[in-house]
Amino acid sequence: MLKRTAVSLMLVFVLVFSFSACGDNAEDTETESVSELSLVYEDGTYGLADEGIDFSYDREYLEKNLPEEYYASYSVTSGNRGNLTKSEITAARSDGKIYFSVDGDETVFVPADGGYLCYTRSKGDDSFTCVNRGFLMDENTVSAYLTIYTNLFGYYYDFNESGSLKSSGTETVAGRSCRKYVYDPSTLGLLKEYKIEFCIDKETGICLSTKYEVSDNSDEYTYDFVCTQFNTKNIPIPEYE
Repeated sequence: MLKRTAVSLMLVFVLVFSFSACGDNAEDTETESVSELSLVYEDGTYGLADEGIDFSYDREYLEKNLPEEYYASYSVTSGNRGNLTKSEITAARSDGKIYFSVDGDETVFVPADGGYLCYTRSKGDDSFTCVNRGFLMDENTVSAYLTIYTNLFGYYYDFNESGSLKSSGTETVAGRSCRKYVYDPSTLGLLKEYKIEFCIDKETGICLSTKYEVSDNSDEYTYDFVCTQFNTKNIPIPEYE
């Protein structure tokens, strides 16, 4: 169940990678002109990340400001028009324990003697089962799972690094104050049919919502997610034993 869940979450990366590949097809001169840019202001001027006025959210910022304890639940909608799929994803961390849930399939990593015990519970089951009672998972293995399960937190990374995010005001998501940005695909010479926006938590740099639409003459693809619950205190981790 753990492997199946991880594989399903890897699909979330497909949109980012495929979109980045499209950017590689843009002319080299245009790409070079925006490679160091991080923000397009509302008046059309560019700003650099180190100006610190508005957009400082990158991998380093998120790593530095990610709380020791957090609980984030997301509702995800994806698919073609008329054939949408919905998923519920939760990532949490408390007292060294790491918890994930994808559509009711749950995983808890528990620190033990320098490694981790892994407990899983499939949707509908009453209790958790330890899947590695005879051995411990090491830090690198658990970190790899953590990267997969929390990739929504920094979903804007690749879009920001291409230099095409435009400030679009503020918004509240899951009770959190966020800065809103839209992605301008024309910066890389891409078609206008791409419509992408992000709401990024001001304090932590975590992406709390994304709306992604790409359309052509015959079809429309949507990938949206929104955080429905976000806490940094009194984090509930299910009883696993």
